[in-house]
Amino acid sequence: MDVILGGGSGYFDKKGRPDKLDLNGEFTKAGYDVVADRNGMLASKNPKLLGTFTKGHLPFALDRDHNPTMQAQIPTLKEMSTTALSRFIEADGPFLLQIEGARIDHAAHLNDIAGLLGEQLAFDDAVAEVLAMTAGRNDILVVVTSDHGNSNPGLNGMGGGYAESTQRFQRITRMKSSFERVFAEWGGIKKCDPKKLTDLVQRHLDFKLKGGEAEALCDIFAKEPIVEWNHQLDKPEGLLGQIAGNHTGIGWTGTTHTSDPTLVSALGPQQDRFSGMVTNSDVFGHFVEMLG
Repeated sequence: MDVILGGGSGYFDKKGRPDKLDLNGEFTKAGYDVVADRNGMLASKNPKLLGTFTKGHLPFALDRDHNPTMQAQIPTLKEMSTTALSRFIEADGPFLLQIEGARIDHAAHLNDIAGLLGEQLAFDDAVAEVLAMTAGRNDILVVVTSDHGNSNPGLNGMGGGYAESTQRFQRITRMKSSFERVFAEWGGIKKCDPKKLTDLVQRHLDFKLKGGEAEALCDIFAKEPIVEWNHQLDKPEGLLGQIAGNHTGIGWTGTTHTSDPTLVSALGPQQDRFSGMVTNSDVFGHFVEMLG
């Protein structure tokens, strides 16, 4: 691999590895630029590039977009895509580039609609940039797809005659944090206080918990039993997702992968391989055949 960009610095730094292997040093010896922040990535001109910008997963785009420090440290998916693709286009040789909006999946597992839409929009920005950079080329195939559905988010009609549906959906735009950030901040509070929890949710998600809702969340954080007949949702993210859904109109069937058919789009040479109904495991086979 010539270009690797994302999170996971803890897997490359010898300080974080049980075997103390210095992978950053090994990549440097192999001729790669090894960078740890957005400016380093944008300044690099080396065809070989390793960039790891956080110890674990990259933050959700929603959290990054509301945090100037993160914005300065961590590139967007569009910027990483541009950095990688520009190298391959300039080299003008055969290449395979995978760009993954991986945290769309994580947000769905968390029943976090604001986090999910933020990731989807960031992925759309990356796709738009790739299409712009490859426009007019008859030798580059672009395939956009997903490996599975997740948790089945759906927009429900809200209010009498569904008249409140748009208003409640718009509330998502006022949410400033992912559920992941809410849970992380709440984890620092030793004793569950319904009032503090209500204030935390209002500050980050822009809606106010009712008394019973705050108490139920306190119970579920403490692993106390609550009345929830859908065991998929019998967890903090499932309960908070249901409560948020009363304000946004978004409902969820669970917190795990689903069997829905997913869209696959292709533009470029041999795009017909991906038309119609395609078994998702066949996509790999098509790539292998095309690469020879």
